[in-house]
Amino acid sequence: MLIGDYGEIKSFEDLKAEIIDQDLCAGCGTCAAFCEAIEMEGDRPKLVGDCALVRGALKCGTCYEICPKRTNGDATIIEKFLSKEKTDELFGNYVGIYALRSTNAEIAEKAQDGGAVSAIIHYLLSTGTVDCGVISQRDEEWRAFPLVVTAPDDVTKGSGTRYAISPNVEALGDAIRDGMLRVAFVGTPCQVKGVRNLQTKLLEKIEKIDIVNIGLFCTENFRYDSFIEYMRPRLEEKGLKITDVTKTEITKGKFFFRSPKGDVTLKISELEPIIPNNCRNCIDFAAELADISVGSVGSPDGWSTVITRNERSDEIIKRMIEEGLFEVQEEVNLKIIHTLCSKKRERLKAKETEGGE
Repeated sequence: MLIGDYGEIKSFEDLKAEIIDQDLCAGCGTCAAFCEAIEMEGDRPKLVGDCALVRGALKCGTCYEICPKRTNGDATIIEKFLSKEKTDELFGNYVGIYALRSTNAEIAEKAQDGGAVSAIIHYLLSTGTVDCGVISQRDEEWRAFPLVVTAPDDVTKGSGTRYAISPNVEALGDAIRDGMLRVAFVGTPCQVKGVRNLQTKLLEKIEKIDIVNIGLFCTENFRYDSFIEYMRPRLEEKGLKITDVTKTEITKGKFFFRSPKGDVTLKISELEPIIPNNCRNCIDFAAELADISVGSVGSPDGWSTVITRNERSDEIIKRMIEEGLFEVQEEVNLKIIHTLCSKKRERLKAKETEGGE
């Protein structure tokens, strides 16, 4: 901590001591998005230059202030960005809830479940609503990394799910600095919180910035190195390598590695040893601060559950339905969404109880 003309100011060293070194860092890249002294090294931020405070700046500490694992500020975010028309005690504010499936053949073939996320970004790019989409993709070793797409047909490069952290918020910063101010951003709940912190603290005075936040349902994510180290011997038992895997998914309480040579299946409980501490400290399953939240839970196999959280996002989905870009199912099973929201909160309570003993 440094003492300056503005009183106590916390710096990257404080962020490192309180968040990164405690395994509470989500690897989202929010701290690196607009700071030239911070870069992401895999899923960890690293100081690569002198902090502005060290160089004599009177005030900064932005990296510490905008970290989604440190700040609260949810009430301010809800007031500014979300509808208060309806509120669910477990999954937050919303306008509409839909079970959707993309009618785009390429998206349907490549996407996970109903392809809602890919379809939404494809639509926003096609209509000129946004300049780019910030998504993630993977390499053949299943490392995840951010991808900025500007052409609708490139959206499917990020289709599917990969259970490894990708610092998407850092790529959002790159896109905005490159002049792409209207962005469709896709991320986990902690990443969405990082973007909202940027919108309310650092970017709020830049009127031309317009971000459509698409949040993904999330129980936990994994650090790549520990995930692969844990999974490699289990794949090898079946004669498989990680490069043989073509799809990963979680369904009906099990984790599946899909491969033309055969599948490897684990109970979700078997992944408990490699769940990062930051996930154990998170209670947001349904991306409650997003404009649009998307997951498979609550909808039939091959469909996406979509929750709109303000009037603008609900209008986008309704237009897509009207234009025949989505098929619609009649009903979403809210009970199972409630169950997973509750389980995530109960996990934190259990952790706090253990810590207090």
